[in-house]
Amino acid sequence: MNCNDFNCSQEHLGSLERTLLESNYLKELQKFTGLPKQKLVAELEIRKKFLDKLVEQNIREITKVSEMEKDFLGKRKTFGEL
Repeated sequence: MNCNDFNCSQEHLGSLERTLLESNYLKELQKFTGLPKQKLVAELEIRKKFLDKLVEQNIREITKVSEMEKDFLGKRKTFGEL
């Protein structure tokens, strides 16, 4: 498990804790997309809300998740917009 921007420990197995270290993932996304960090963070938050909604609705079956994800992404016009 790579914990570049999270503090992972055996005593908190299965949990992640935010740190002040910058995410390598965000840096790579910025290089790949050319988008500013704040736009990427906003997009990740939108996608997190979508996934949280699936959890709240207890939707876990892979075919249903896939169907809903395709619908969600299909409705997206640009990064950060629905």
